[in-house]
Amino acid sequence: MVPHATRLLSDDLALDRWLAEAVAKLSSSPSARAAARAWLTTYDQARETGNAHAEACDEADVAYRRLIGLSRQTATTLEARWRAA
Repeated sequence: MVPHATRLLSDDLALDRWLAEAVAKLSSSPSARAAARAWLTTYDQARETGNAHAEACDEADVAYRRLIGLSRQTATTLEARWRAA
C-alpha cells in the first residue's frame, strides 16, 4: 500500500492539467477526450503567451464549456446542484 503522505504530483498548480491529460488519454468517451483536449490545448496556449495559471485555467474552462455546449450560467447552476446533493 502507498503511504498516505506520498505526493503524486510535484506541485498543486499542475493538478488541473494532470487530470485533463489523464482524461484525454484514458477516457473511453470520445466526447470526454475531445473536451479534455480542448481544455489542454487552450491552457497550454494561454501559458505560452504568458498568462498565469489561474488565468490559463479560466480560458481553458471557457473552451471546455464552449465545446460541450454549456453556457457559464448553466455550468454554474449544475455545479451548485451537485454540491448541494
